[in-house]
Amino acid sequence: MSAIKILVAENELLISEAIASTLADAGYQVTGQVSHGEDAVIAAAGTPPDLIIMDIKLDGKMDGIAAAWLIRKQKEIPLIYLTDMDDKQTISRARQTNPSAYLLKPFNDRQLLTSINLALYNRSHNREAEPADAMVPADVHYVIRDVFFIKNKKGNMEKVKLEDINYIEASGAYTYVYTDTDKHTLIMSLNHVLDSITLPSFVRVHKSYGINIEKVTEIKGNLFRK
Repeated sequence: MSAIKILVAENELLISEAIASTLADAGYQVTGQVSHGEDAVIAAAGTPPDLIIMDIKLDGKMDGIAAAWLIRKQKEIPLIYLTDMDDKQTISRARQTNPSAYLLKPFNDRQLLTSINLALYNRSHNREAEPADAMVPADVHYVIRDVFFIKNKKGNMEKVKLEDINYIEASGAYTYVYTDTDKHTLIMSLNHVLDSITLPSFVRVHKSYGINIEKVTEIKGNLFRK
């Protein structure tokens, strides 16, 4: 019987190495160790694992939740999140990808292996909940060059050119992206959205606002006008 294949996505090298060692000692096959969300998507497509251990904080433009959603859109793979974040917003985002477990750091080998065993048992007994493609998380997005792809209400990745964005507004747990014709909703912080936008014309002008300077034609008092 072939070994269970597990992909490890963790941006802290020491933790990644410790996890890989624990998995190897337990008889699992580590198919890859990646630190970027984009690399996790590529690795899962190249050599599909039986289970993914995914840190939520990853390097690159795509965090672990966004990467997990894209992976599970293609194939239902059991997923275990690792994180040091237990706030409601993060948990709400993570829940939309239907994870098998949510381990808070620091965790020990026993907790990790128990979570893996339960995830694999549930998969073999068809105890997975609703498939990922039945969900439409509002926060799924990624940036490729000068284009922002944002999940819309129809479940499709809608293309928004970065240069077409007028401004971005944070309000509570939501961040709104405004163009001339649309308003897009994301469940994430303004910092996270601005970090995803690579154009130098985007600047933060307030704790709740980021603007595209190229769209500003006049500044009157504290107001920016198009």
